[in-house]
Amino acid sequence: MSQSPLSETRVLPLFPTYVWYATLADSACAPINEQILVRLSTMQTHSDRHRQLLQTAQDLHLDPALAGLLPFIDGAARGALDFLKIRYSGFSITGCWANQSETGLGHKPHCHPNNFLSGVYYASVPKGGDSITFHDPRPQPNVFMPPTTELTNDNAGKMTIGVKTGTLVVFPSWLHHSVDPNQAQETRTSIAFNIMFDDFARDMSPPMWQGNLT
Repeated sequence: MSQSPLSETRVLPLFPTYVWYATLADSACAPINEQILVRLSTMQTHSDRHRQLLQTAQDLHLDPALAGLLPFIDGAARGALDFLKIRYSGFSITGCWANQSETGLGHKPHCHPNNFLSGVYYASVPKGGDSITFHDPRPQPNVFMPPTTELTNDNAGKMTIGVKTGTLVVFPSWLHHSVDPNQAQETRTSIAFNIMFDDFARDMSPPMWQGNLT
């Protein structure tokens, strides 16, 4: 047997895109979900079929009904930032709102500009309305898409992730995502949120290099 001319081979995962996924235990999420759903039942939302879902105002994180969920959002955001080795002095929720999708309603591909992290928590997930889809952020792969022998995370143009009641998903705000139409008879209820660094202009915007003339 001839000796291989290669001394080393590697596959390098350059510029990966991460999504952080967690599910709260039933004992933790049950009282949180009850508070959220009771509060939403007292609110008036206005149907907008063009946007294909019912949405509250974007300041829901200031509502006492969300108090139980906020520590989990905070922990998930800190975990993502620590994983990425981001240096920061603090961060804030810049927007938080409820989405309610009735039968047949979903959400078209979109992203959340002017934030660093976004996420969604699922307060009520019926079977048939239990997924979120993330889309490949690179434009070039769509130019040529040969058939595959197996669909994997490495060759798919989009990835659909299953969720359930109590699931919390965090992802980069620039990552386009969508929600398939709800196929269940029950309403799907989720809480979406955005995260941005405190004092961004002071701490994050200055160039990360130094000149060599003084």
